Amino acid sequence: MRSRSALAQPPQFSALWTASCFVDFPTPMMSGWYRSAWSQPPIDSQEFLFAGTYHEWQRAQKAFEALTSWTGIVECDLTVPNFPVRLSCAQVESTFLPTLGIQPVAGRNFTPEEDRPGAGRVVLLSYGFWQSCFGGEPTVLGKTIDLDGSHASIIGVLPADFELPTLGYADLLVPAALPQGAASQRLVRPLARLRPGTTIQQARAALEPVYREFLESMPPGLKQALPLRLQFLRERQIREARLASWILLGSVMAVLLIACANVAGLLLARAAHRNRDLAVRAALGASRWRLVRQSLTESLVLGATGGVLGCALAWVLLRLFLSIAPEGILRLQQATLDLRVLLLVLAVSLASGMAFGLAPAFRRRKSGSLLDRARSGGLAISSVRFSLADRLRSAWSF
Repeated sequence: MRSRSALAQPPQFSALWTASCFVDFPTPMMSGWYRSAWSQPPIDSQEFLFAGTYHEWQRAQKAFEALTSWTGIVECDLTVPNFPVRLSCAQVESTFLPTLGIQPVAGRNFTPEEDRPGAGRVVLLSYGFWQSCFGGEPTVLGKTIDLDGSHASIIGVLPADFELPTLGYADLLVPAALPQGAASQRLVRPLARLRPGTTIQQARAALEPVYREFLESMPPGLKQALPLRLQFLRERQIREARLASWILLGSVMAVLLIACANVAGLLLARAAHRNRDLAVRAALGASRWRLVRQSLTESLVLGATGGVLGCALAWVLLRLFLSIAPEGILRLQQATLDLRVLLLVLAVSLASGMAFGLAPAFRRRKSGSLLDRARSGGLAISSVRFSLADRLRSAWSF
């Protein structure tokens, strides 16, 4: 009860409001940064291979847990009863989605039998196309559509957050149906997932013998133009936004530190305001542990209340940010309140509040000086409060 009433005092209420407001601001920004910059991606080779060469590499490699490919995005025509519709189709292997760790939200993935030349046509719908063209009806599975003049069966729906390696958009996914012959000249773009415990340097070293054998079949003029390059897919996707994301992270951390400084100033102002009260309690026989316990309880209540309010405001701010953000920001729609980021921000805020909230209780004073301060503390308190108020105004002006 005493801690709850203490929160209603002006410096304490201001500290609570500052803590909750500044906990909510860094959390969605840092969560979005963590999602885009640190999520573990597959490996991208950055180059195209002939399908025949790709199959040889697929059989020879041992460094990857999974190796798949796709041939890019092409235009396709969907014929509906009234008029044809031009769509974008991505041609992928049946192992494409499992390698990326993606499961359809409805239906199933392609089977290896469906990913062969001459097999019956099947398609996966993107989530957006499923919603816009079929109204999100689950009964669409198993239906047949007229795609490029031939019948294709709908077997599944992709997740709403699905993205292609190039961050492009495709309405449909269709099997690549690559020829298995070594002489196939169809171009593919390989993707791979490392085995657990394998580094990208080890994977590159494991591919070197296969790569050198591949170069032997190339004309001399092309050997220097065909380097072996492996790169994490996420690094390739965010290379243009990496600097901006680190600047954003630094700015958010600066805001968090400013928030901690303001909370500290407000708590010190509260301590000056309650200096006479603590002096009277000590003079009447209150032990240091009792004063520390009271200050600790109030600091914990302040930190917990500010944290809860901050989490609620962070959720609202994240939803607002997603609604007004421009298109094209990497994985922005997948941004959520990351638990690790939230715990970090809460820990920093709680630690700063407790550190400066407990400071007055640890001051060592003699009983006589406490009584003197209790009798004549008004002028000193006022001067300290005015000084702190001036500093806080300067901080907010900055």
